[in-house]
Amino acid sequence: FNPCQPELEGDNLIWGSSVPAQFVGGDLYDFIPNSDGSWYIYVADVSGKGLPAALIMSALWTRIRAEALGERTPGEMLKAVNAGAYEFMNGEVFATMVLLRYFPESGKCEFALAGHPSPLLVADGKVESLERPFGLPVGILEEGDFGTSEFVLNEGESLIIVTDGVDEARAANGDFFGEERMEEMLRLGGTPGAGEKLLKAVADWRGETPPND
Repeated sequence: FNPCQPELEGDNLIWGSSVPAQFVGGDLYDFIPNSDGSWYIYVADVSGKGLPAALIMSALWTRIRAEALGERTPGEMLKAVNAGAYEFMNGEVFATMVLLRYFPESGKCEFALAGHPSPLLVADGKVESLERPFGLPVGILEEGDFGTSEFVLNEGESLIIVTDGVDEARAANGDFFGEERMEEMLRLGGTPGAGEKLLKAVADWRGETPPND
């Protein structure tokens, strides 16, 4: 799935990309518009690789799109997504996930986590990992609770959401790209549009080494 990048008014920019480790994979992201002008934005990472993970990803994409029609808070929506996803995951596979609801006019953001690394807020040359609301990965338990946290994304700030395919990218000598290198790169070039710069830095680090996640 490669969703179209939303076109927002003003200087708002939403951007995403996915590079599978194999021809297909289990990483997933999407942008879903709501009736009030807000957007659901999510990144999910299904356990495993290749075709099995891609099949689960496809089913999860369908479930998320269906639950988005309710236009609930991210925590409430993740609870509903988890209940439906457990029917085909059965605790045997799982997916980590960040679900964000972004209001472009005000910059207000609500977000929930399902066992995924926290989003990174890049502001004034600093990189801050947002405080985590509670939430286990999707598909582990039949019924799960997911908290919702809220913050404001101000003009000139960036919010970065990645999977472990970024910090665990390997160079030819086996070294990881790592969280420290990722945060340093964001400190130096973390203005809006930082996602593309980060992806290029990871590609340069890997060189000819194929993606491993």
